Amino acid sequence: MKALQKFFMNEHIQISLATGVCIIALALYFKKVLHIQVPLLESSFPAFVALLWEFLHKKNKLTRRPWTWPWFWGLLMLLAAGLVILRRMLLAE
Repeated sequence: MKALQKFFMNEHIQISLATGVCIIALALYFKKVLHIQVPLLESSFPAFVALLWEFLHKKNKLTRRPWTWPWFWGLLMLLAAGLVILRRMLLAE
């Protein structure tokens, strides 16, 4: 149990899980709700946020501010995915 907890406390694992969940949610939304092929640029917005986190994480390893926490970036990924869904919902009408 301790090893599993330590696994999920790793910042890279948290970012990877958030990215994967967002990309899968976007793919399901495009496929099951809109019935269109997944646009590559829009589905990769969560991955771009993850890349930005990686860049800033490598640069500022010693700082512990709220914008360096993986949960902040996970929420930012969810926001990016939500904005893509909202944009598509508004354009579909």
